[in-house]
Amino acid sequence: MLIGAASPLLACAPAETPPFKAVAMSGPWVVDQANWLDDDTVVFTGFPEETTWANDAPPPRKVYIWRIGGDLRTLPTGDDKVRQGCVDRGRLAYTAGKDLITLSDDGRRDIRPERTEDMPFSQDRSRCAPVGDIRMHGRRWAPNRSGSRYLDFGPRPPPGGYDIDAVADISLEDPATGRRQALPSINSPVSDVHVQTPRWDDSFVLWDAWGLATDRRNTLVDVPVYRVYPNGAVQVRRLANHSSLWTRSFVAYRDGYLAATAGSGQAEHAGLFLLSEAKAERVLKGFMMEPVVSPSGCRLAVNDHIDLRGRNLPMFRLKIIDLCGKSEPGAAPAR
Repeated sequence: MLIGAASPLLACAPAETPPFKAVAMSGPWVVDQANWLDDDTVVFTGFPEETTWANDAPPPRKVYIWRIGGDLRTLPTGDDKVRQGCVDRGRLAYTAGKDLITLSDDGRRDIRPERTEDMPFSQDRSRCAPVGDIRMHGRRWAPNRSGSRYLDFGPRPPPGGYDIDAVADISLEDPATGRRQALPSINSPVSDVHVQTPRWDDSFVLWDAWGLATDRRNTLVDVPVYRVYPNGAVQVRRLANHSSLWTRSFVAYRDGYLAATAGSGQAEHAGLFLLSEAKAERVLKGFMMEPVVSPSGCRLAVNDHIDLRGRNLPMFRLKIIDLCGKSEPGAAPAR
C-alpha cells in the first residue's frame, strides 16, 4: 500500500522468488560486520585462512579490501587488534584500542590509514559521524542517507521515560526549507532507534520493533514495516513475524526485505529468508550473521558460518549474494 505522492523508486514485491545466488566467498576469515565501499568493493576485518593459533585464542587481525571477483588487498593499520567501525562516502574508520584509524579513498589513490583521537560513530555503522543539527536539539530524529530529509519522532523523553507502546506523531522535514509533512499513516509504535536508511533510494525504513520485544514475539501477528520516501510517499507492508525484526539481521534490499540469521544454532531456522506478507521463505541455507546490503540494493555481504571440527571458536567467511538476478559470478573466491 502506498500513501501520498507517487514514487518512481518504489520497491515492489516480486511476483515470484528471485534467483538469489552466492557469487563469491572470501578466503580470509571474517570477524566483524563488513562494509561496502561501492557496489563491487567490500572491506572487512579478519585473519588469513591459513592462520593457526593455540587454545582457540583469537589471532592478530587484518583489514582487507576486496574487489569482488578480483584482487584482495591487506590495508596497513599498524595494529593487530583492529575492529571495524563504519563506512561513509568512501571514508572508512576502524577502532584500534582507544584510537581511531581512518582510511580515506578519493577514487584516485590508494587508501591510507590515518589515526584520530575520538570515535564519532553514530548508531548507524554505515555512517562515520552523527549528523548534527542544532535545531533538532531535544528531539528524537533521524536523517536519510543524503541528509536531505529528517524524520522527526517528537520530543526526547527524560531518562527512563520511553513508552514502548506509544504511537509518535511522526513528521518528515526538509531541513533546507523547514517545511514539515505529517505522516499519519505510521500508526504503530516505532522508534528512532530502529531506522534504516538505504542508499539506493534515500528512503527511511522503520518498523514496530518495540512491540515485538514483548508480547508479540511468539505470535503469528504480522508486523507493519514503513518505507518513507523523500517526496513524502509512504509505503506500508505487513510482513510475516520473524525474529530478525528485533535483531540486526533484518535488512531492506532493492525489491523487498530480507532476514539473514543463524537460527539460534538450529539448521532448520537458519539461512537467508525473503519476508513477505504471507510468510518468511528461506531462499538460501546456512548459519548467517551481520547482513549488509550494497549501495545499489542488489548485493548482500553476510558472515556465513563454516563448521570446523575440533575448533571451539565460531568461524565465518564473508559470502557475497546476488539479490537482483543481474550480477555475474565473480572469479575464483579470494584467498
